[in-house]
Amino acid sequence: MKSLHWNPYVALVLILFFSLLELGSGQWQVIGPENRVKAFVGQDTVFSCSLSPETNAEFMEVRFFKQRFSAIVHLYQHGKDQENKQMPDYQRRTELVKDGIVNGQVLLRLKKVIPSDAGLYGCWFSSQTYEDEATWELEVSDMEMTLTPLISVMRYVDGGIQLHCQSSGWLSQPIVRWKGSEGNDLPSDSKVIRNMHGLFDVETFLTVRKNSGSISCSIQLSDKSLEVKARIFIGELFFQQSPWLFVSTALIIICCAVFCILLWMRISFSRSREKLQKELKELRELKQHLEPGKNIITHRDFLSFPAGPLFCDFDLLCF
Repeated sequence: MKSLHWNPYVALVLILFFSLLELGSGQWQVIGPENRVKAFVGQDTVFSCSLSPETNAEFMEVRFFKQRFSAIVHLYQHGKDQENKQMPDYQRRTELVKDGIVNGQVLLRLKKVIPSDAGLYGCWFSSQTYEDEATWELEVSDMEMTLTPLISVMRYVDGGIQLHCQSSGWLSQPIVRWKGSEGNDLPSDSKVIRNMHGLFDVETFLTVRKNSGSISCSIQLSDKSLEVKARIFIGELFFQQSPWLFVSTALIIICCAVFCILLWMRISFSRSREKLQKELKELRELKQHLEPGKNIITHRDFLSFPAGPLFCDFDLLCF
């Protein structure tokens, strides 16, 4: 029986052909969360990773890691979770939801987030022929400090004062309520918008009257799993008219009166000066018409003047 001799060049071509065929049929891309994921201390957060186009990942290796590839947050390998390979800080705190794994979709739930969980994360899928990964950043915030609403006194309107309450950074759309001192709901004007990060911001206005007492701004999730509130006391002091209002009004009136008096004095002075200049001009014209010998007024002529005011030009000599 003849032994078969393989041509090495033919074998190489066949290997390359089947490798390219397998790669072409099994190439995909990992789609992870957005570049930045926000979470609150004490709450759960979820990381979603999927393959595009949809590819069965049931027999792939799926690895979630933090900062570096060897720092394993959760590992799915050989068709099951490898909990013994997790970092100690993440043991019993992760859950891989594999309901959509045949379509290349998995969810990693990280339970009871702590401040040290913040950082760069990644998910990595690997088959026998291809591998790819996606990365994102987890930001961890203190829920109470971030979500606690802020109440501000805006202005006086319609015999009352307008209050403003705002809170930002909610993961889902919350419910906003103003409550009176007896816990009753107060009518208000509220709006909830979604910001560029996909989180919800709350803004609400309330007009209150006298004797309102303690008023609270309450914001909570629809499932009542989280509620934060702020409180303000509205007393008579907010509605007392300040004595500075009367002082300011009196000062304005006095300033206006002084201005009017100064203006009247200026006008009167201008008119008197114009009248005096006119009389001096007439005296100079009269002097020019006098005879040369009459330019000197003697003491006898002065005594002969009738009683009355005497206007004497300094250009004339009076003896």
